[in-house]
Amino acid sequence: MPRTALCKNWPIRNVSGSPVESKAGVTPIFEAQLCLVIPELVFSPSLESGVKGGFYDTVEGLVANIFGISSLVPRLSPQDGSLHYQVDMEGVAHLASLRSTLLDRVQSMMALCSGYRNTFSQYSYLYVEDRKEVLSQFLLYGRVLTPEEMEAHIDDGLPENPPLLHQFKAQIDSYEKLHEEVCGLEPVKVFDGWMKIDVRPLKASLLNLIKRWSLMFKQHLVDHVTNRPSTSGGGAERGRHRIRSRLQAPSCQHRAPCRARTREP
Repeated sequence: MPRTALCKNWPIRNVSGSPVESKAGVTPIFEAQLCLVIPELVFSPSLESGVKGGFYDTVEGLVANIFGISSLVPRLSPQDGSLHYQVDMEGVAHLASLRSTLLDRVQSMMALCSGYRNTFSQYSYLYVEDRKEVLSQFLLYGRVLTPEEMEAHIDDGLPENPPLLHQFKAQIDSYEKLHEEVCGLEPVKVFDGWMKIDVRPLKASLLNLIKRWSLMFKQHLVDHVTNRPSTSGGGAERGRHRIRSRLQAPSCQHRAPCRARTREP
């Protein structure tokens, strides 16, 4: 479950404003998960401003609670109707400045994490594009058309060029490479020693999508052979065996598929 965690050391800045060195083995103060909620990548808890229960709201609440502790200390000599010291604490300029600086740094961290999230936009086609539409294009033209090609030939169309088996294999092999690439992504990212982003939920979602894309092409081949008329009762089974043998070449064994598509210029 996503969490917002605190540890004893707050590695942000000391009173003088110099950096506080992060100690090895010290758990980051805060943590958020990066998840895929199609069609968007989202943080949990949210790192967007103004979201109730989000990162900024949580930190602001923690700081307010720290100041609120002074309301539990009775005045030795009550004055102006105040029975505790919270008003005095809120009025200390130095503390107010530290409070403002902390919240500013939280805002900066939110922007930094947002930029990190954007680095994963290169995989957006896996969950934005329609798999059936992509397969239809591939079966017609032997490749996936770019948006520019589709717009340029909206009236006259493109000559059909159905794919051969080696083109299917290249498409499926590309998913293997993508699978390896995503598997190699770092599972966690720590910023400035105090903010941890857990990328594992996103990785799991992307790997699952990659397998679905690959399975779509494999299943089409199997269905094509199964449903093709044959004069020999064992023809379909032999065809399926040949396809599996071609697809399970050394480059394909024991690995899940990869690149969602291979575009031609």
